[in-house]
Amino acid sequence: MPTQWEFDSASGEAACSIQNYTEAEKSLVRALKTAESYGPQDDRLVESLRNLAQAYRGEKKYSEAAPLLERALKIREAQYSPNSEFVAQSLNDLAGVRDDLGRYDEAEALYKRSLAIYTSVRGPIHSDVANNLKNLASLYKDQLRYTESERLFKQALQIREKLLGPDNPEVANDLRSLGYVYFLQKRFAEAESLYKRALSIDDKSLLDRRNSAIDMSLLASTYESEKNYKEAERLYSRSLEMAEGMYGSYHPEVAKILQKEAICYEQQDKYAESEQLYKRSLEILEKALGGDNPDVASSLEYSASLYWKQGKFSDSVPLLERALKIREKSLGPEHPSVAHNLLWQAETMEKQGKNALAEGQFKRALQISETTLGPNSTDVAICLQAYAAFLRKTNRKSEAATLEMRANAIQKEHK
Repeated sequence: MPTQWEFDSASGEAACSIQNYTEAEKSLVRALKTAESYGPQDDRLVESLRNLAQAYRGEKKYSEAAPLLERALKIREAQYSPNSEFVAQSLNDLAGVRDDLGRYDEAEALYKRSLAIYTSVRGPIHSDVANNLKNLASLYKDQLRYTESERLFKQALQIREKLLGPDNPEVANDLRSLGYVYFLQKRFAEAESLYKRALSIDDKSLLDRRNSAIDMSLLASTYESEKNYKEAERLYSRSLEMAEGMYGSYHPEVAKILQKEAICYEQQDKYAESEQLYKRSLEILEKALGGDNPDVASSLEYSASLYWKQGKFSDSVPLLERALKIREKSLGPEHPSVAHNLLWQAETMEKQGKNALAEGQFKRALQISETTLGPNSTDVAICLQAYAAFLRKTNRKSEAATLEMRANAIQKEHK
């Protein structure tokens, strides 16, 4: 018969596997409380810290996950040598939550330490090395460092194919990741090829059809970008049908597909259809995740974008303001996504002729990006360009030129 710790841990992990993070948190909090009684050096304590942190990350409670993973790392550094695979695992965990919090420099350093240990201990052809490469590649992707990201995703894919063969579902996962980097660079033909290969692999798997729905949705996005809207709509409908069959109608995965389908309609200027899908997606996310989840903020921003595109700025502003409050509460006031929201609000206020308020938002967005990501990040260049455009429109051409010169220098550095 399992112990209480084993029961709570298993229950929490099962809930995490189906993305029911609220229930997972309840079980894993109990498991951690039990594990504390086993002593500070017991392996079950570290396992409980890691498991609960995973649930918090699923709920986007990154600030609550971070201290758990910091503690797990300290325990393992005290237990094992600095080059142990257990230390590498904890470094990788902590890097992930640093990435979540937008602390990219710290995340990169931790991922690189972890990768060096795994490569030394496991050898260069190992699944742990591939996973670490993918994590670092995703970090570079988030920073728009696509060349570095593509290189590492390719390395991870090559390792996985050597270990598992070309038709393994894990290989399909790597194909999706690399395909998305191509997609972000508007290399749609290359992205389409990888997505099709991933779908072919996942369609053969009898264990889990969830990835087939994801593949279809990604492939639909590619067709949409190529303006093949008819095929995109067909695949979105198939993907949505599969997701609802697997998860039910009120699940975050269903909401994600609805958002993508809404974007497809928006691209065709079918605003009424798009608005209804955005509203349904928001309703699902609020019911499934609660009103203060960052995914709800993203959903609000999608709707704000639709109103913005139609010139309905007064409808857009309250959605952006609510999204900002959610992001500041859940991610902290200095998170890069807060800066993105502020930049959007500034441009909206400019459209409304509220120039003094707009300039304040431009300045705060720039300050956050510089503080969090560094003065030479691509996000800073984007803020500088947007602020400079505003200054030119308000006849402050000398100030605009100074910002444009700095933005151009940053962009040149990242080419």
